[in-house]
Amino acid sequence: MATLKLLILFLLISPCVLAQRDSASLFEKSKGKWEYPIVNCLKVEKYELYRSCMNPGNFSLTTNFISDKSVNAKAIFEGHVATVAKVEDMYVVITNYANYFITYVGLIDTELKKGDFILRGQTLGKIQKDYDDKFRLYIYLDKGEEQLDPFNWFIHNSCP
Repeated sequence: MATLKLLILFLLISPCVLAQRDSASLFEKSKGKWEYPIVNCLKVEKYELYRSCMNPGNFSLTTNFISDKSVNAKAIFEGHVATVAKVEDMYVVITNYANYFITYVGLIDTELKKGDFILRGQTLGKIQKDYDDKFRLYIYLDKGEEQLDPFNWFIHNSCP
């Protein structure tokens, strides 16, 4: 009887595990194939941002897309909206696909809500003017707790 219960439990759990593994594989196969999230891109910046001067080893990798005007930011991959937050005068949107999280920072508006499903290319909102009078969208990428370099996931042929 115990063996039967274990077999049933395995059969119930295994499709979920396999689906998650397949989803992660699909995401990983997209590396180097992402289109830029904005049009009229003037420049792409790759940065390591330090979160704390008390712990200089604690950094974030970001790829920034710069325009000379406020344009729509588009989703670079499909997924569920995990978080929408207003931080000071801008919105932050975090999307989730399998165990990957894409963070978009620098939106002046958004109509997305937590739990929404978005498609690649779907509008997230307009990007806001930054400290240097340019319009900038910041992209972060995480796999679980691990920070990844989003720069490596984009096709780099449509912007200087």
